[in-house]
Amino acid sequence: MAFTIEENAAPASHRLFKVNFDGTDIDVTVTHKAAAVARWISRTNSRQEEFHDGRLVVGLGVQWTPGGPADTLQLCVGDRCLVYQLRNSDNVPGILRRFLMDPRNTFVGFWNNRDRRKLKISGYDLDMLRNPLDMRKYVQTANGERLKTATIERIVEECLGITGVRISREINMSNWGNVNIRVEQVLQVTLDAHFAFIIGRNIRAWTFNKVSP
Repeated sequence: MAFTIEENAAPASHRLFKVNFDGTDIDVTVTHKAAAVARWISRTNSRQEEFHDGRLVVGLGVQWTPGGPADTLQLCVGDRCLVYQLRNSDNVPGILRRFLMDPRNTFVGFWNNRDRRKLKISGYDLDMLRNPLDMRKYVQTANGERLKTATIERIVEECLGITGVRISREINMSNWGNVNIRVEQVLQVTLDAHFAFIIGRNIRAWTFNKVSP
């Protein structure tokens, strides 16, 4: 399956991308501006069609340059994703802190056992009400095989039937602190957060929530 990304015109406060695969479009906002983050979250909170039983599933990812705290925070709900460049931001909006602590929200991702800690030491003392759920621990194949040690690529293929996903270790280990992150970086983190969201929504991830200290 082909995955494409194109950058569209945008105000100075952020960059806009459109990711497409198999006829699905994902709108991606990349920004280090607190006001743009606040607008994205406000719009997300207003989209009642994304809530299920009063709960919201949010795909979440965190990227960092090796050895450092969080450089970027990715959030994805429905066909909209946000890449927040924490390293380059001069402040964090209060609405983001409330969003991360909202008991209605269930954050999901892959291989994410360090994400909450990386946000905490990011310089902004960002915290979450609960640890994000790692989708590897909650999914299985049609034959009942658990996928705890599986790659993201295999999980997406087994759970969603989507082939051709490639998560590059080289991109994961690249410089995420540069305000002008590369298109291939944007594409990779968008797919990661989006597929986590889709799987989390499909398995009703909010039913697995427990408050974590």
